[in-house]
Amino acid sequence: MPVLILVAVLCLALPFLLALLPFSLWQRYRLGKKQRRVWPWLNTLNMGLLLASSLCLLGWASLGWVADAMPMAAAGWLLGLVLGGVNLASSQQQIQDGQYRITPNGWIVLGLTLLVAARLALVFWQLAEHGLAWRSDGHEAAWYLRPASLFAVAALLLGHGLAWCWGLHRRLRQWRSLSIGNKKT
Repeated sequence: MPVLILVAVLCLALPFLLALLPFSLWQRYRLGKKQRRVWPWLNTLNMGLLLASSLCLLGWASLGWVADAMPMAAAGWLLGLVLGGVNLASSQQQIQDGQYRITPNGWIVLGLTLLVAARLALVFWQLAEHGLAWRSDGHEAAWYLRPASLFAVAALLLGHGLAWCWGLHRRLRQWRSLSIGNKKT
Protein backbone atom coordinates (compact mmCIF):
# COMPACT_ATOMS: atom_id res chain seq x y z
CA MET A 1 0.00 0.00 0.00
CA PRO A 2 2.70 2.61 0.84
CA VAL A 3 4.43 1.84 -2.47
CA LEU A 4 1.22 2.62 -4.38
CA ILE A 5 0.91 5.94 -2.56
CA LEU A 6 4.50 6.80 -3.44
CA VAL A 7 3.92 5.93 -7.11
CA ALA A 8 0.72 8.02 -7.15
CA VAL A 9 2.50 11.01 -5.62
CA LEU A 10 5.33 10.72 -8.14
CA CYS A 11 2.87 10.47 -11.04
CA LEU A 12 1.07 13.57 -9.84
CA ALA A 13 4.28 15.50 -9.17
CA LEU A 14 5.90 14.78 -12.55
CA PRO A 15 3.64 17.06 -14.65
CA PHE A 16 4.07 19.83 -12.08
CA LEU A 17 7.86 19.50 -12.22
CA LEU A 18 7.86 19.43 -16.01
CA ALA A 19 5.75 22.59 -16.08
CA LEU A 20 8.28 24.33 -13.82
CA LEU A 21 11.29 23.27 -15.91
CA PRO A 22 11.34 26.29 -18.29
CA PHE A 23 10.94 28.65 -15.34
CA SER A 24 13.78 26.99 -13.45
CA LEU A 25 16.10 27.24 -16.47
CA TRP A 26 15.23 30.93 -16.85
CA GLN A 27 15.89 31.51 -13.13
CA ARG A 28 19.20 29.65 -13.40
CA TYR A 29 20.33 32.00 -16.17
CA ARG A 30 18.96 35.14 -14.51
CA LEU A 31 20.55 34.44 -11.15
CA GLY A 32 23.70 32.92 -12.61
CA LYS A 33 24.85 36.19 -14.19
CA LYS A 34 24.20 38.38 -11.15
CA GLN A 35 26.86 39.83 -8.93
CA ARG A 36 27.37 37.81 -5.78
CA ARG A 37 29.39 37.98 -2.63
CA VAL A 38 32.01 35.26 -2.28
CA TRP A 39 31.93 33.55 1.08
CA PRO A 40 35.35 31.92 1.55
CA TRP A 41 34.16 29.00 3.70
CA LEU A 42 31.30 28.24 1.31
CA ASN A 43 33.60 28.39 -1.71
CA THR A 44 36.03 25.97 -0.02
CA LEU A 45 33.19 23.59 0.83
CA ASN A 46 31.84 23.82 -2.71
CA MET A 47 35.31 23.16 -4.14
CA GLY A 48 35.69 20.02 -2.01
CA LEU A 49 32.24 18.73 -2.92
CA LEU A 50 32.81 19.40 -6.63
CA LEU A 51 36.12 17.55 -6.49
CA ALA A 52 34.48 14.56 -4.78
CA SER A 53 31.62 14.62 -7.30
CA SER A 54 34.08 14.78 -10.19
CA LEU A 55 36.00 11.81 -8.87
CA CYS A 56 32.76 9.85 -8.39
CA LEU A 57 31.58 10.67 -11.92
CA LEU A 58 34.91 9.76 -13.51
CA GLY A 59 35.05 6.58 -11.42
CA TRP A 60 31.54 5.62 -12.43
CA ALA A 61 32.34 6.31 -16.08
CA SER A 62 35.44 4.13 -15.88
CA LEU A 63 33.42 1.07 -14.85
CA GLY A 64 32.60 0.45 -18.50
CA TRP A 65 28.86 -0.11 -18.15
CA VAL A 66 28.21 2.53 -20.80
CA ALA A 67 30.29 2.40 -23.98
CA ASP A 68 32.68 5.35 -24.41
CA ALA A 69 31.62 6.88 -21.10
CA MET A 70 35.15 7.40 -19.78
CA PRO A 71 36.61 9.18 -22.82
CA MET A 72 33.51 11.35 -23.11
CA ALA A 73 33.55 12.17 -19.39
CA ALA A 74 37.27 12.96 -19.43
CA ALA A 75 36.90 15.20 -22.48
CA GLY A 76 33.90 16.98 -20.96
CA TRP A 77 35.70 17.46 -17.64
CA LEU A 78 38.82 18.92 -19.28
CA LEU A 79 36.70 21.21 -21.44
CA GLY A 80 34.81 22.26 -18.32
CA LEU A 81 38.07 23.11 -16.54
CA VAL A 82 39.09 25.32 -19.44
CA LEU A 83 35.65 26.93 -19.63
CA GLY A 84 35.66 27.59 -15.88
CA GLY A 85 39.04 29.28 -16.18
CA VAL A 86 37.83 31.42 -19.08
CA ASN A 87 34.70 32.34 -17.13
CA LEU A 88 36.75 33.36 -14.11
CA ALA A 89 39.22 35.34 -16.22
CA SER A 90 36.42 37.20 -18.01
CA SER A 91 34.32 37.86 -14.90
CA GLN A 92 34.14 41.19 -13.13
CA GLN A 93 35.48 41.35 -9.60
CA GLN A 94 35.00 44.08 -7.04
CA ILE A 95 35.72 44.75 -3.43
CA GLN A 96 32.87 46.56 -1.69
CA ASP A 97 32.83 47.29 2.02
CA GLY A 98 35.60 44.78 2.63
CA GLN A 99 33.73 42.02 0.79
CA TYR A 100 34.92 40.25 -2.33
CA ARG A 101 32.23 40.25 -5.02
CA ILE A 102 32.22 38.68 -8.47
CA THR A 103 29.97 38.85 -11.53
CA PRO A 104 30.25 35.83 -13.86
CA ASN A 105 30.42 36.22 -17.62
CA GLY A 106 26.79 36.32 -18.79
CA TRP A 107 27.54 34.70 -22.14
CA ILE A 108 29.13 31.66 -20.55
CA VAL A 109 26.23 31.38 -18.10
CA LEU A 110 23.82 31.56 -21.05
CA GLY A 111 25.80 28.91 -22.94
CA LEU A 112 25.79 26.50 -20.00
CA THR A 113 22.06 27.07 -19.41
CA LEU A 114 21.32 26.41 -23.09
CA LEU A 115 23.50 23.28 -22.96
CA VAL A 116 21.47 21.91 -20.05
CA ALA A 117 18.20 22.85 -21.78
CA ALA A 118 19.31 21.19 -25.03
CA ARG A 119 20.40 18.03 -23.24
CA LEU A 120 17.08 17.84 -21.38
CA ALA A 121 15.17 18.36 -24.63
CA LEU A 122 17.25 15.62 -26.26
CA VAL A 123 16.48 13.22 -23.41
CA PHE A 124 12.74 13.90 -23.68
CA TRP A 125 12.90 13.47 -27.47
CA GLN A 126 14.78 10.17 -27.11
CA LEU A 127 12.27 8.92 -24.55
CA ALA A 128 9.34 9.89 -26.77
CA GLU A 129 10.93 8.40 -29.87
CA HIS A 130 12.48 5.22 -28.49
CA GLY A 131 11.24 4.76 -24.94
CA LEU A 132 13.51 3.17 -22.37
CA ALA A 133 14.70 0.48 -24.83
CA TRP A 134 16.72 2.90 -26.95
CA ARG A 135 19.28 1.35 -29.28
CA SER A 136 21.17 2.57 -32.29
CA ASP A 137 19.88 -0.38 -34.39
CA GLY A 138 23.33 -1.19 -35.69
CA HIS A 139 23.94 2.32 -36.95
CA GLU A 140 26.61 4.49 -35.40
CA ALA A 141 24.76 7.28 -33.62
CA ALA A 142 26.13 10.80 -33.38
CA TRP A 143 28.08 11.45 -30.18
CA TYR A 144 25.33 13.59 -28.67
CA LEU A 145 22.76 10.82 -29.15
CA ARG A 146 24.78 8.22 -27.26
CA PRO A 147 24.11 7.60 -23.58
CA ALA A 148 27.75 8.47 -22.86
CA SER A 149 27.04 12.09 -23.80
CA LEU A 150 25.24 12.42 -20.46
CA PHE A 151 28.60 11.76 -18.81
CA ALA A 152 30.22 14.39 -21.03
CA VAL A 153 27.69 17.10 -20.14
CA ALA A 154 27.77 16.26 -16.42
CA ALA A 155 31.57 16.25 -16.40
CA LEU A 156 31.67 19.56 -18.27
CA LEU A 157 29.45 21.17 -15.64
CA LEU A 158 31.47 19.67 -12.78
CA GLY A 159 34.77 20.71 -14.37
CA HIS A 160 33.51 24.24 -14.91
CA GLY A 161 32.36 24.52 -11.31
CA LEU A 162 35.61 23.08 -9.97
CA ALA A 163 37.81 25.44 -12.00
CA TRP A 164 35.61 28.38 -10.97
CA CYS A 165 35.82 27.52 -7.25
CA TRP A 166 39.51 26.73 -7.34
CA GLY A 167 40.24 30.02 -9.15
CA LEU A 168 38.11 31.93 -6.65
CA HIS A 169 39.95 30.20 -3.81
CA ARG A 170 43.27 31.43 -5.22
CA ARG A 171 41.93 34.94 -5.76
CA LEU A 172 40.60 35.09 -2.23
CA ARG A 173 43.97 34.02 -0.81
CA GLN A 174 45.72 36.72 -2.84
CA TRP A 175 43.16 39.33 -1.79
CA ARG A 176 43.53 38.37 1.88
CA SER A 177 47.30 38.52 1.74
CA LEU A 178 47.11 41.96 0.11
CA SER A 179 44.57 43.24 2.63
CA ILE A 180 46.60 41.90 5.56
CA GLY A 181 49.75 43.45 4.07
CA ASN A 182 47.99 46.81 3.73
CA LYS A 183 46.83 46.70 7.38
CA LYS A 184 50.39 46.16 8.64
CA THR A 185 51.73 49.25 6.87
